[in-house]
Amino acid sequence: YDEVGGYVSKTVLSGSDEFDLYFGMVMSAGGLVTKKLFLNWHDIENINFEKPWWYDSNSEEITYNGKAPIAISHLNYSAVAGAYCYYFNKNLAASYELGDLYKVVLDGEWTFDKLNELIKDIYVDDGNDTRDENDFYGLGMGCGDTDDDDENMFREGVWSFDNPIVKKDEEGVPQVAIKSDKIDTIVNNIYDFCYNTAGVFYDPTRSNEKSIVGDLFYSKRAIFMMGGLSTATSDKMRNFEDDYGILPMPKFDESQQKYKTMVGGHHTCLAVPKTCKDTEFVGTIVEALSAESWKTVTPTLYEIALKTRYLRDDESKEIMDLIIDGTTFDFGSVYDNWQGFAFMLERMIGQRNSNFESYYTTQFPKARYHYKSVVKALD
Repeated sequence: YDEVGGYVSKTVLSGSDEFDLYFGMVMSAGGLVTKKLFLNWHDIENINFEKPWWYDSNSEEITYNGKAPIAISHLNYSAVAGAYCYYFNKNLAASYELGDLYKVVLDGEWTFDKLNELIKDIYVDDGNDTRDENDFYGLGMGCGDTDDDDENMFREGVWSFDNPIVKKDEEGVPQVAIKSDKIDTIVNNIYDFCYNTAGVFYDPTRSNEKSIVGDLFYSKRAIFMMGGLSTATSDKMRNFEDDYGILPMPKFDESQQKYKTMVGGHHTCLAVPKTCKDTEFVGTIVEALSAESWKTVTPTLYEIALKTRYLRDDESKEIMDLIIDGTTFDFGSVYDNWQGFAFMLERMIGQRNSNFESYYTTQFPKARYHYKSVVKALD
């Protein structure tokens, strides 16, 4: 990503007209925005954010003062495939009498407390009196992004619990807003979940080892695993013998109106370099490609590949609709560039730190400076 970002910066800042469209990882694109390399999508001819092939977040969350140097359309198919969710082994769930999990979701009762209630006591030692990946657990929690099947709830946590990092103030200016009435509860709950819950496997010291959590799930030593929708298309899942289902990220509590889904920061986005000589051409092509992707690629990925070929029951397909419907692209994540609070929970829990106030006090000046730099660049 540094190499690509360096190339983009070098060519645009030098005034060299070498490319018309940047199609890159959203997390790194946020850093390029502060260098004022891109044009405003709202000024590009023939782009219409009201069309269904553009995500609503383009004109809402990630636009500031009529400016959006980054945009996400259905041309970015990874934005669908990368949506976070939970997988569960239906055979094991039945043997542990976990009930109708789909009904729990559809009744609006799928919360963090419900997840904890279901798996907290599900633990079976393999006989060596040591908690390790050879035991049986209710859930395996990933240590990081080392494998498609080895995700964690940390990056997703604040959004799925409806606690966004950034909100716009009364004047419409994005401000750091992660410090809320419930953020201490979120941090402490997840900390206890990872370190003090018998039914959860989590080992941050193994962050460089690949597919620990995936192996737990695929070898039937864990009932639940977190992943992305694209996990269903993996060879391991396709060859998985037991029936499985999917669930959305849990709510903070039942008062939360809907299930919210954040897409992993590796998904792509679109940006037009300020060196572009023919913005009308770019707008026409991008609009056409986005529309055609919405008409053909997304239905193929969503309806045929995921729903028909890989998901194994009708209920999972209904759940997938909830997951996609809850997808959002947030200013605090899209423009984070590893400088803000998007990775806060991952860093805190990995370092065995549950003191939000201390972490916030230390990191807030840096995060505020970064987001102000983004706002300044957009201004």
